[in-house]
Amino acid sequence: MADIQTPLPYEEDEIDIKELFNTVKKSKRFLMLFTFSVTVIVLIIALSMPNVYQSKSVLMPQEQDTNKMAGLAGLAGLAGVDMGSQMGNELSAKSSYEMVLNDYDFMRNFIIKYELFDYANRDNFVFTFDFRALYNLFHPEEALYSTLNAIEKEERIYDQIQLFRKIIIIDEDSDTGTITLAMQHANRVYAKEIIDYFISYSSQFLRKQDTLNLNKQLDFYEKKLAKTNDITLKTQIAGLMSGLIQEQVFSESTDYFKVRLLLPPKVAYIKDKLSPKRSLIIVAGFITALILGIFIIFFREFIKEEKTLEEESVE
Repeated sequence: MADIQTPLPYEEDEIDIKELFNTVKKSKRFLMLFTFSVTVIVLIIALSMPNVYQSKSVLMPQEQDTNKMAGLAGLAGLAGVDMGSQMGNELSAKSSYEMVLNDYDFMRNFIIKYELFDYANRDNFVFTFDFRALYNLFHPEEALYSTLNAIEKEERIYDQIQLFRKIIIIDEDSDTGTITLAMQHANRVYAKEIIDYFISYSSQFLRKQDTLNLNKQLDFYEKKLAKTNDITLKTQIAGLMSGLIQEQVFSESTDYFKVRLLLPPKVAYIKDKLSPKRSLIIVAGFITALILGIFIIFFREFIKEEKTLEEESVE
């Protein structure tokens, strides 16, 4: 009978929790010093961050008379004009304001009109314990727009446009249908002013474009009216034109394009900050420093053991 071979012993890697704890314990001074140092740095950074505030305005879209528009579309059909595509493609109030926000030429004219070339005044920035020295150190004041050359001026305008696109937020409540137009900025006064300017200027622009489109339609129907001799058709076209004129008058009679103002923007209360969450930042920094410190201890121990093994193998 063949001899039964005994399996060769093998080494099994096991994680010794006690040994790991002892490794950390041996370097506890390093761990404490490292965690404390990183936490202090995070604390200083958190204190040097200015408060960010939000100013917002709540708008209610004006409801369109769908029955009236359907009647106008029917009359237009009898006149040989298709209004179905115009009705279907009409932008909502939210989409209209988003469209101008993303339009470069509009935003460029907006910045030029209100002279928003230079960044917001830092005097209105709010810091915890007025800890602004470090912020000013790493964020030097930008040169005034008036001192820049032509190329630099265009770059400044471009930067401002990109900034506004990031910090101006347009949102719509699916339940109530209200539109919230908000801006987040460290200068709470500046945020309120920009919202005021944007609503006013965008409404003027959109109303002007809407008026131009209505006038084009009226000119078209006037030509059709002059060409036809059918009394019934003339009456129908006249009714269609009357509806468009009513729509134009209604649009011009409102303060804002397609919306009415429910809540105007206000300067946020000094304690009503949106961010930063300094306590959360400090806790996260402490935990991260602690974990990183433990990792460094284990890595140093690993390097030390590798060197010991190399020295033993050489001997």
